[in-house]
Amino acid sequence: MKEATPFLHLKVKGSDPFERGMFIGEKASDQINGNIKIYKRIFMDYANADWDTVRNKALFFQEPIQNYAPELIEELKGMAAGSGLDLTDLIALNVRTEVMFGLSKKIHAECTSFAVSKNKTINGHILIGQNWDWKTDIQKNTIIMEIEQESLPSILTISEAGHLGKIGFNSAGIGLCTNLLVSSLDKGEVGVPFHIILRKILNSRTLNEAVRAVTLPYRSSSANFLIADDKGTILNLEAGSGGPENVYYLGLDDGVLGHSNNFLVETQFEDKTLEILPDSPNRACNITSVLSKSANVSIENIQEALRNHDNFPNSICRHKESIGEIQTLASIIIDLTDKSLTISSGPPCKNSYSKVYPHFFNNVLI
Repeated sequence: MKEATPFLHLKVKGSDPFERGMFIGEKASDQINGNIKIYKRIFMDYANADWDTVRNKALFFQEPIQNYAPELIEELKGMAAGSGLDLTDLIALNVRTEVMFGLSKKIHAECTSFAVSKNKTINGHILIGQNWDWKTDIQKNTIIMEIEQESLPSILTISEAGHLGKIGFNSAGIGLCTNLLVSSLDKGEVGVPFHIILRKILNSRTLNEAVRAVTLPYRSSSANFLIADDKGTILNLEAGSGGPENVYYLGLDDGVLGHSNNFLVETQFEDKTLEILPDSPNRACNITSVLSKSANVSIENIQEALRNHDNFPNSICRHKESIGEIQTLASIIIDLTDKSLTISSGPPCKNSYSKVYPHFFNNVLI
């Protein structure tokens, strides 16, 4: 059962990743091609790079992706075929973080995430989520995908059309939220891109496998990965570019964790987001403080926290008036116990939440 959301909602099933990708490409062709038009402007604005330059850079990422997750290259090939594009176009979309933040330090505020342990919630459920903040134009090309994979867990994810996945959870009980981080290690070097790692986490059968999806590859950009499972384990991994030596683990304080766009641990490299996004620590502190006040955190408590306007316009709930045409595109709460995703389209202060239960939980779980 699911409630209607404003986002295109695709249900994809099949054993062949190329065929799954082709289905997505055909059904979301307008949104994928729309995102390419938008990113042509964004890449020029952020990195002074035209589309041909970005495509040429994207080619260098194909081999690392192929070695890391060959099934994802096949899915991208199918997506390209279905949307009338070529593989390089789709790789270019999936390396947008590496192009924008590896070649430029022009950054506007992004997401605020949270986790609440089962000992802290009113019903004993494990809850994670975030406000996903990004370019306003991208909202119309944002999609929800349910992907049933015969050899891997099925996933429910919300992402930009053309991406392989972003925020969501899977039939093995693994949930994922994420935040942009930028460090002195980010130089646009070739490695495994951020959005490829996100999908690999969602494809994981166990929490250990999800962690290895972050620690094993040479990562080409910095990011925060908030990973949890339905058994109650919650791990936050702050990762700089590079290998396992640049991954830092962060736990919950009294059953609550708030995170935004700066490193919370002391690192051996420089955290660039602190100088670029000075509002970031305030957002993390705000959501942690609001959620910590309740001994029994409910979905309603979380919704109110995600509507928080302290330090507006640089607040948890972001509006289009903010610098850089950034706003909250989606406000997301994942209940790993209930196996549901509660979502609001746009700033949650102006929009209601809908609950989505993935169809694949009506079938036999992987």
